[in-house]
Amino acid sequence: MADDRRKTQRKNSTLYLEVFDRVTGITLGRLVDVTTLGMMLMSASPIETGKQFQARITLPPKLRRGDFLDVECRCTWCRVSINTDFHDSGFEFADLSDQDSLTIELLIKYYAFNG
Repeated sequence: MADDRRKTQRKNSTLYLEVFDRVTGITLGRLVDVTTLGMMLMSASPIETGKQFQARITLPPKLRRGDFLDVECRCTWCRVSINTDFHDSGFEFADLSDQDSLTIELLIKYYAFNG
């Protein structure tokens, strides 16, 4: 089970920020939870597992660290959500810079709650 392998406590976003593919411009989904290691998105369509993405997370205005956070990530799992109209997908970040990690930590601190 994925929860047994998790190394950091997952934080659930209270904002459901939009995340999209920088290459295609297509929305991947809404941010449901996040850590500095990865994120979970909720989307209308399933996302291909194993696929690499150049993702862009829309940041809330109050964070004031730019409008977006660009991350390289890989979809590690996808399943039908509790609301069967949607899919939940897990992504693992690749090579986050210290600045990107700090932005995620601030996002968690100010806009998330314990899962």
